[in-house]
Amino acid sequence: MMYMKIKTIIILFIPIFINACYNPELKRNDLEEMNLYGNVKSLKEISYEAIEKFGEAEKGEKARQYSWVYDEQIIFNSQGNKELRNAYKSDGNLFEKNTYIYDDKGYLSKEYKYSPVGSNVKKTLFGYNDKGLIVEENAYKSGDELIYKASYNYDDHRNIIEEIYYEADGSLSLKYTSKYDSHGNKIEWKSFNPNGSLLRYNTFKFDEKGNRIEINWYDKLEKFDGKYIFEFDEKGNKIEENWYDLDGTVKTRWTYKYEFDENGNWVKRNDYRNDIVKFIIEREIEY
Repeated sequence: MMYMKIKTIIILFIPIFINACYNPELKRNDLEEMNLYGNVKSLKEISYEAIEKFGEAEKGEKARQYSWVYDEQIIFNSQGNKELRNAYKSDGNLFEKNTYIYDDKGYLSKEYKYSPVGSNVKKTLFGYNDKGLIVEENAYKSGDELIYKASYNYDDHRNIIEEIYYEADGSLSLKYTSKYDSHGNKIEWKSFNPNGSLLRYNTFKFDEKGNRIEINWYDKLEKFDGKYIFEFDEKGNKIEENWYDLDGTVKTRWTYKYEFDENGNWVKRNDYRNDIVKFIIEREIEY
């Protein structure tokens, strides 16, 4: 049971490393986190397998590049934060539903995650200090049975430097530590087992605009385990991603081409792997 919980937490953190690497406590709202412009009320995003016909990319069956990423519908509140999120499998069936509750200061206080399988409900409660920073997180199953507890520690610049997760029985589950540069960019992240041994760690590099342009992976023996290099356009959209093998050769190259609406938000993206189109992602944005 301990192993399964640890594995679940690690999997949940993987997309965070791939897509973003900054202190979530410093963002203004979810619209900014998602790089969305204007007064966006809702967003719907669906991914399709790409089929090339007569030199043009056409939509095939619904499909996603990663098993942990889903088609989704998001509704935002007037402060630009998520109010509702529905995640769908590629077959169109609902995978989970998330609702978000905020206090009178605009801080996220509760998150409910509903699973259609067995009508399971997970409730997460967040506690803040007098500086408006999350310092405690408690997750519960249906019936208020505790799943885990987490605590967060910060440096003087409001950066999270330590995250500690506990099992329901109070035993230590995992610990994460982070280091930052003078601009508040996370440049190192480490995860530790309950016995204090290293699980794995990453280092990061950023450009002058704060875009994360490099990830280096290391295993529990601190042995180099691979590298990702990213390029971005002037709007902060990722346009290229290169995965490097241990010998420094490019293992996989992904490139991304966008179509934008009048507000500067992308509404269509073609994903290419080694110059062959693989996915078409479409968005419907309501303002």
